[in-house]
Amino acid sequence: MGDLNREKLIKQCILGNRKAQDLLYESHKSMVMGICIRYAKKKDDVDDMFQESFTRVFQYLEKIQDYNALASWIKRTTIHTAINFNAKYRRINESELIPELYVESLHYEHVISKMSNEELIRFINMMPDGCREVFNMYVIDGYKHREIAEMLGISESTSKSQLRNARLHLRENLKKIGIVRYEKAV
Repeated sequence: MGDLNREKLIKQCILGNRKAQDLLYESHKSMVMGICIRYAKKKDDVDDMFQESFTRVFQYLEKIQDYNALASWIKRTTIHTAINFNAKYRRINESELIPELYVESLHYEHVISKMSNEELIRFINMMPDGCREVFNMYVIDGYKHREIAEMLGISESTSKSQLRNARLHLRENLKKIGIVRYEKAV
């Protein structure tokens, strides 16, 4: 979609043009659904999160400043909506986290790159809520711990701890399916 077409589409959506809104929806629904599936705590939440995400996209569309960044703006809006949706039901309690040293390991990323989307989503959805959110934001969406901390209202060390716990959880689940040595799985 060209720059001029994207700008025209956004302006038509803001004016309430139903065809333009349908086009915007159709062209971004799979991305939004993928984000909602990764962030939802349970299957029943996916559709609600999806609907709320698009409601916010159309509600705040006039705030977009760079028409070329439409897809990334919708992605950010969906992630924020998902985080807020989950926050309605729980807050991360830092005192419950394991206060261990943060150890960086990139082996899991190689394993993840070889997994199908369905397998990856299944493993992500098996993680505890806080771990799942931080894992999604850091590994999948590329946010830094500082950004995650700001968005979730937690400290950077909590974000790092949650990521470490997510990695441990992922490692345990990979062991259950027979993947023990990550280097040999790639």
